[in-house]
Amino acid sequence: MHADFVFSGTVLELADAGNYRKTAVMRVTEKFKGQLPETVRLFDDGMCDGPELESGRRYLFYTWGDPSHGLPSRGCSRSRFLEDADEDISYLRKYRDGNVTTAVSGTVLFRPTDTSDSDESRTPMKDVVVRLSGERGDFRAKTSSLGRYEISDLPVGEYEVTAELAGYQMNPPMEPVTVRRNSCATADGLLSVDRRISGRVFDHLGAPAKDVRVELVPTGDLSNAHRWFLSDTSDSGGHYSINAVPSGEYWLGVNISRVPRRDSPYGKRYYPGTADIQEAVRIHVGVGVSARNLDLMVEPPLAVVQMTVRIVDRDGKALEGSRPKIRVGSGERFSRIDVGETEADDKGRIQFEVCDGVRYSIWAFHGRGSDSKYSGQLEFTAAATQEELTLVIDKTLEEFEKLAGRENR
Repeated sequence: MHADFVFSGTVLELADAGNYRKTAVMRVTEKFKGQLPETVRLFDDGMCDGPELESGRRYLFYTWGDPSHGLPSRGCSRSRFLEDADEDISYLRKYRDGNVTTAVSGTVLFRPTDTSDSDESRTPMKDVVVRLSGERGDFRAKTSSLGRYEISDLPVGEYEVTAELAGYQMNPPMEPVTVRRNSCATADGLLSVDRRISGRVFDHLGAPAKDVRVELVPTGDLSNAHRWFLSDTSDSGGHYSINAVPSGEYWLGVNISRVPRRDSPYGKRYYPGTADIQEAVRIHVGVGVSARNLDLMVEPPLAVVQMTVRIVDRDGKALEGSRPKIRVGSGERFSRIDVGETEADDKGRIQFEVCDGVRYSIWAFHGRGSDSKYSGQLEFTAAATQEELTLVIDKTLEEFEKLAGRENR
């Protein structure tokens, strides 16, 4: 317990201190941690979670601070009405008397992925194997029909926590826990149906390819700049895993939605190994368990080249006293390359890096809000021999969007 003071008691007096702040006088009934007088002052500033103070009501508080100046009744703690604290009180009495054994407990719930995810939609999961793994050993327990588990008499130390049930996977992974002497810890988990697309990425020589961005994109209008997609980046062994995939049909591949860039210098590639979408295989993910291993192969990485763009006004002069910014992509807002906030030189030039032989678009803007001015959108094919590009800042946002074909975005 990290709280300075843990105690139960009854509110004797309650006062409104203004500015949504309340103060109270509480008679302390039981002390579990910290030295306290028989009565303490509390304040409720309305911030964070915590029980509402009511005169005559009984509470259990986990709090901190200086009792002579008042203790907060709210905060990220387990403070609550006493009638809701039977489990806590049972533990705290053992803790106070030195009879507590180390333990980790928690609840594992089902997390749906095809419906609105909320606390109300999550239900307890039975027979889930919860495993604690640490330097002092491995320990496990199964959840009850209420999704609860407890592992007691643990050696002090840090533990990784996993929850396992055939056909399900953790979503997200459970946080590690630290078990301290004469104390307990909580580790709750969420499991979803194991709808996962995983596999390995190999280079053109058949070796595992690291740091390749694998995308899973819903089939449909690939020109839709607002469509969503899922992704993962391959590890040193070429492994990738895209988890908790909603049911539907997808394209799987590399740089399907994004143009090649320095951190992912690969041409577009669809599963099982083609640049032509007509030859790509659609990936169907059903409502039930659908874990599949699908390997990908990428072509040799594209060379990265440095290019220069000059940003000028309608008279062909560099913009004085300004810091124009550029955006490079494929013409679609979501497929933009982040080139950073590079400052132009005194001639209005900015240098940026792209992948050789790839068709890009570039545009520039400067200013803020309604005072911003824009260039048109210029398409180019990246090449080390490409001459300096020029963008003219002379358009309003409305003019820019009409030229870019985004009036209805």
